Amino acid sequence: MTSILFAGECMLELRKASPSTYQRDFAGDTYNSAVYAKLWNSQLDISFFSALGNDSISEEMIEQWNDLGLDTSHILRSPDRQPGLYAINVDEHGERSFTYWRNQSAARIMMQLLDGDYSGLTASGFDYVYVSGISFGILSDDDKQLLIDLLEALKASGAKIAYDPNYRAKMWRDNDHACQWNDRAYRVADIIFPGHEDHRDLYGHASKQDILSYLEKFGDKEVVLKCGDDGVYGYQNNGEVAHRPFFPAPVQVDSTAAGDSFAGTYLAARAGDSSVDASISAAMSVAAFVVQHQGAIAPLDAYQQFKDAIESPAASWSLG
Repeated sequence: MTSILFAGECMLELRKASPSTYQRDFAGDTYNSAVYAKLWNSQLDISFFSALGNDSISEEMIEQWNDLGLDTSHILRSPDRQPGLYAINVDEHGERSFTYWRNQSAARIMMQLLDGDYSGLTASGFDYVYVSGISFGILSDDDKQLLIDLLEALKASGAKIAYDPNYRAKMWRDNDHACQWNDRAYRVADIIFPGHEDHRDLYGHASKQDILSYLEKFGDKEVVLKCGDDGVYGYQNNGEVAHRPFFPAPVQVDSTAAGDSFAGTYLAARAGDSSVDASISAAMSVAAFVVQHQGAIAPLDAYQQFKDAIESPAASWSLG
């Protein structure tokens, strides 16, 4: 069975349901990607690597992840920390903003809890490993290096490393600090998901060609370049192999997990032997579906109806 490991943080999500109440859920960028990977291809072995506490919320998280079919055997436990918390606010255009309480989250010390023992992860024989800029951003610099070391060990064991910058300025000391670690992640990765907005904010790149020229120094990568209204481009062997024009969702309710669902679906499609072009098409369609629903994880029944519709031989439209 093809396997993918997602590494990062899952938090308690609070989303305003009315002026005086919040709805509770669990979410986090790489966790969201893991869920959407499993939803796209239930035959994949999807694992999540993170850290939780020994509290009741942590236990609820584990129970939910198991119910979703995720492998939780690589979840570490902190005796004195708990999951992080964030509240989400969505404006009238579906754009979101966040308030975080995560400085003492267990996930921030997951590399310390691992204590240099990578054997359990490397022995699992993962085919793909996915991390993001947020996976790095929550860690101390010493622990960032330990995560790089882990990725190199997993790569040496046969895994393809996938990385999305998912840049959040508040998580970094300054721009140079973020660029330094983003470059290190690019070097170890085999598949990268650069975005035009991320590269504009990180490096001042103004065009697709600026980004591609910059990426040349990292060697031959599978590049999935997200260019907003210009669509998504795919590159292999230093050549363009795909371009899918942008198609907006009929309505955008909440863009929280657009990029997360894109990355998870893309990796699940590639793990199922789909081409770069077909994988981009699938990922864009899922992202367009996800933004029409509130919260990071769309209602599972609605997702299944969506997926059944696009897979039906009688479907009147194709992916992308």
